[in-house]
Amino acid sequence: MSGRAPLDRHADYRLEIGKLVLDGFEAEPAAIAAAIRSELNQLLGDPHGPFARPPQQSQNLVLRQVEMRGPALAPDASPREIGRAAARAIVGRIAPSGGLNPRGSAR
Repeated sequence: MSGRAPLDRHADYRLEIGKLVLDGFEAEPAAIAAAIRSELNQLLGDPHGPFARPPQQSQNLVLRQVEMRGPALAPDASPREIGRAAARAIVGRIAPSGGLNPRGSAR
């Protein structure tokens, strides 16, 4: 290997959600799923977020359950509100050392 700096490369992450169960909400499940997908894309693609750099090593992480913490959402919350809260809960569990700050943006 020459003395050149390592090539810049983008992090490559794969997130699979096998089953999504959200109890207690009136919003359309497909709309909630779309909001989760949109928010995850934004959080995971943030160039300054916790997933901006390639991981030091490959790893698999399996979560059986993720609890949404923070202020309770009303049963009639919008799909967007529910999706954002769910996506932030997921990222909060999988983020490499740091995650999200209390206001919801990546550190």
